[in-house]
Amino acid sequence: MMLVVAPTKREIEGVRSSDFLTLSSAIVGVGVDCGSVFEAELARRPVNRVVSLGFAGGLQAGLSTGTIVCVDSLRRDGAPDVLHPPEAPFAVIRGALDAVLAGVVAGGMCTVPAPALDPEEKRRLGANGDLIVDMEGYVLAEIADSAGVDLVAIRVVLDEVDDELPDSIPDLVAGEGSQAWLATKAVLAKPHQLGDFVRLGRKSRQARQALARAAGIATRSLLF
Repeated sequence: MMLVVAPTKREIEGVRSSDFLTLSSAIVGVGVDCGSVFEAELARRPVNRVVSLGFAGGLQAGLSTGTIVCVDSLRRDGAPDVLHPPEAPFAVIRGALDAVLAGVVAGGMCTVPAPALDPEEKRRLGANGDLIVDMEGYVLAEIADSAGVDLVAIRVVLDEVDDELPDSIPDLVAGEGSQAWLATKAVLAKPHQLGDFVRLGRKSRQARQALARAAGIATRSLLF
């Protein structure tokens, strides 16, 4: 069976488990805590392949919001180990995306414990050539590797390298409740950041559309 995972419901919209008896999906949560949820999901059913979906921050100039990235290497910030996806399923997914969508790229992803908020930090993280940054990718890949399960990660760029994110984003990401309500609370607390949230909301809609389309193509490419 193939398992499709993502940190939040918004990032798994392109996958409908009911369409296929051989596909299941799960929301694993944001940040390093995703690991325990993912391990539990792997224990619930026999899984031989995992597609990891999500948004990511861009680390290189020219990577615009909505760019689809097939992750070909994963590392944790400050650690030497690098993980790579299995060649066969990676090639199938990359080929399927390239056949339908323009501008798909392949590159490395760095996983960090907290959101990268400012351009200076993003440039530091991308100094070795990694294209994107997230908070779950390496954790999931490491668990899958230990379990002997193939995992391919697909990410869509949300914020670009020169975008400075509101400093309330960590609270928004970690908070419980609807994203709209949490964002409203954040803006009320810091009204001067309203413009930043409006721009981020616009980018979020664009990224969601791109990820939903990529998710459908990627999962179907491994099922047929």
